[in-house]
Amino acid sequence: MTKYKHLHYLFVESLSKPETDPIIIVFNGGPGGASLGMNFFAMGPYVSDGTSNLFPFSEHTWAKNASLLFVDNPAGVGFSYAERIFDSVNNDHSFRRDILTFVKQFYSYWP
Repeated sequence: MTKYKHLHYLFVESLSKPETDPIIIVFNGGPGGASLGMNFFAMGPYVSDGTSNLFPFSEHTWAKNASLLFVDNPAGVGFSYAERIFDSVNNDHSFRRDILTFVKQFYSYWP
């Protein structure tokens, strides 16, 4: 990932044992489809009433036994962006490089 790419993410801490439960990384975004959106509401502990209001909804959440990390990718999808237009061009190689860099940076900020 170049210094000109900015990947947006949401982290939901496990509702059970966040110190020992696994982290599930969700990055199935792609051209026109962000990882947040429906994934966040399908897997996460919140539900929306169709406005900007969120309500706890833990009955079916994956966060019962795992922390969830949702990553909008590639740059240019969802809330992720690239400062330079040519950094918005992505392929399998750039995705692999960007996600590896993201995960390393995430764990360096949030060990």
